[in-house]
Amino acid sequence: MKFSDFDRRAWETDGSYYDTCIIPYSGLQGTETPPETVALLERQRDFLELAEKPYKGRVVTYPAVQYAGPGMTALMNDLCRKVKSSGFQYAIVMSANEGLRREEVFLKAIYSFACLR
Repeated sequence: MKFSDFDRRAWETDGSYYDTCIIPYSGLQGTETPPETVALLERQRDFLELAEKPYKGRVVTYPAVQYAGPGMTALMNDLCRKVKSSGFQYAIVMSANEGLRREEVFLKAIYSFACLR
């Protein structure tokens, strides 16, 4: 379920069933042409569906972090800690386009999945 599908009442009623937050990481560099950007975002969408569809009713997909850059691992770790402190048991970073190095991700707090090119 997308974060925008919730209103306050729905979240208060059903929020406890959603234990996992997915944070999409598109990994765009800003140098892509519009057609390249579309292709990368479609690839990301298809990858996200691998988790969203089978776990519907359990996961909430948050807004994507679109662009890659220096300090992304620290930013993603901080974001995951904050999301978890808001009530999610798990925070999953999913990227079909840009990988975060496993040894740099705070594995006690999040799971990170990246699709190999």
